[in-house]
Order: sequence, then structure tokens, then C-alpha cells
Amino acid sequence: MPEREILEIDVLFVGAGPASLSGAIHLNRLLKENGEEPSIAIIEKGAEVGAHSLSGAIVDPRALQELIPDYMDKGVPFESEVKEEHMYYLSLSRKFPFPFIPKSMSHHGCYVASLGKLTRWLGNICEEQGIDIFCGFSGSELLYEDDRVVGVRLGDRGIDKNGQPKPNYEAGGDIRAKVTVLGEGTHGNLTKELITKCHLRSGKNPQVWALGVKELWQMPPDTVPAGYVAHTMGFPLG
Repeated sequence: MPEREILEIDVLFVGAGPASLSGAIHLNRLLKENGEEPSIAIIEKGAEVGAHSLSGAIVDPRALQELIPDYMDKGVPFESEVKEEHMYYLSLSRKFPFPFIPKSMSHHGCYVASLGKLTRWLGNICEEQGIDIFCGFSGSELLYEDDRVVGVRLGDRGIDKNGQPKPNYEAGGDIRAKVTVLGEGTHGNLTKELITKCHLRSGKNPQVWALGVKELWQMPPDTVPAGYVAHTMGFPLG
């Protein structure tokens, strides 16, 4: 058995997405207000925070206002406030405007943002508060004691395509935590492991999935004003 380094902390978040980063910030604040000095860490398989947060986003600032009241003063990377909003059905050559936008899709008072930039900004706030973020480290398996999750084993490094150790092999360390929070995204490996082990889907309806497609359009300058949002359906998928 390879010798593995062991790091013991209070709370471990798996995945540096908006949910884990926000959860770490909020938990850290609550514990410090209670006179404690928690050790909180986040592991992220990407090379940097935000590397796997690819989509654009329209952000409702209400939750951010509660989490970080002075978020504007801290330079939150919003692109623009939503100023104009439309909904269209697209054909191959034409667009057909809807007469109104459903309330559930109206974003008055929200902001246009890049999710990658927003997660990097949240990551910087985490580090300013003393929360450790370890990028480039994926979790390979959960650690258990008497059916209780006690941390995560990091993936080994220096493995060839056949799963055999190379000369630069390095065994992944164990991060042991009193609380482990899985925020690794849709159907992550550790989440699947826990669901299977603890039979969390027994008697439950099958999970429903949707396919998301990202398409980038390079527009000439000043073609679209800042804060313009268009909801579309139809072409090219319909």
C-alpha cells in the first residue's frame, strides 16, 4: 500500500462551484461569529477556480446581497444590469417575437455575468477569509468509518493510460474532515458512490436530465447594447 499524506480539517467542500464557495463563505462567517476558528478547505479538479464554470448567467443579486452585503464595493464582476429583454421563436431565416415575457423568465433587477468570472471572484473572497482552495485535485473516493463519511481520498498522480504507476507516481493524499459537503456538479463520481452505498435512490423517481448546449457568437462592436437579453427557442435545435 502506498504511503499517503493525511490532512485533518473541520469541513471539506468538494468542487469549487458557486454553491460550495458560497457555502464555505457563509459557514466560515457563522463559526467565527460564534468564537470559533474553523479549518475549511475546498478541492477543485480544474486548474483554477472557474475553469469548469463555462456558461454565461443572469444573476439575481438577492442571495448575493445576503451573503456579501458590500458585493458591489468588492468589485463583483457583473457585466451589466439587465436593461432590455425579449423572447423570440427562431426559424432558419426569421425571428418571431413573443408579445410578452413570462414572469418566470423576466429578469428585471438582475445582472448579466460570466459564471467563470463570478466563481473566481468568490474564490478570492474565500481565500481572503482564510479558506483553503486546492486546485488541480480531484476526489477519487470517499473515506468511511462505520458507514460515516469522514473525508475524501485525492486521486493518484503519475498514472499511465493502463492505470500503472509511472516514474513520477505520487499517491493521492487523504483529507479527513468532520463534515464533507459534495458540490461536485451533476452526477459527480463521489455523489454516485454515496448514492449507491447508502441506497439514496431506493423508492425514488428516476432523475430527469436535460442537455445544455453552449454557442458563442462573435458580434461586431456596438451590435448589441449592454444589458440586452434575448430568450430564444426553435432554430437550430427545434
